[in-house]
Amino acid sequence: METTGSLLRHARREGIGMLVIWAVCFLWVVGYCGTQGYHNEGAATAIRWGMPAWVLWGVFLPWGFATVASCIYALVLIADDPLDDPLEEAAATDRRSETLRQGESDDA
Repeated sequence: METTGSLLRHARREGIGMLVIWAVCFLWVVGYCGTQGYHNEGAATAIRWGMPAWVLWGVFLPWGFATVASCIYALVLIADDPLDDPLEEAAATDRRSETLRQGESDDA
């Protein structure tokens, strides 16, 4: 029973961590592209590596960051929790149901 609590705690922590990485990248993309991508019609757009600079810094930079951060997160921070053996759990359930049936037959 203790294993289930630790599994849920680890899953919640890992999910929140991934959500934070996503939120940081989302805010960067929307904020940076919104301010740098939409400007006056007459202004010249800076070009970097054959694309507008705001696309490079507003889309590809957070994309690269999210990829590296997710890989590091998956390889280093996510816990490898042992799961319960399903056969052992089924046997325990059978024992409990047998005990309940015996208790009901004793009451009758």
